[in-house]
Amino acid sequence: MDFRDKRNILYLLYVVIVVVVIIGILLIFRPTSVKAPTANHHPAGSSTSKADTNKMVITGVTSTPGDTSASTPTSTSAPASLNNTGPGDVIGLFVAVSGLGAWLWRRKQLRDVIR
Repeated sequence: MDFRDKRNILYLLYVVIVVVVIIGILLIFRPTSVKAPTANHHPAGSSTSKADTNKMVITGVTSTPGDTSASTPTSTSAPASLNNTGPGDVIGLFVAVSGLGAWLWRRKQLRDVIR
């Protein structure tokens, strides 16, 4: 096996590693769907009618109007929407810089051989 075969094998391994890294990044940062909260949901309950907006129906409370010993259910707020933290245009930058680095490394190696 001469120098040219070794160089070709190393170049092939480099290309395979770069492709595997790119596929791994794409699999890790693939977009996921986030279900948005519905606009009609209210954490304390729903109103009984549109004409009478002062009365609320609270589910889970069983007490008489004068009884103060019953606890009201805790309200949970809807989760905030997540920002898009995907890779964006970084993959193109990664490929460009990797190609530039490989080209510069090859030039350096050729200069070292010529000297």
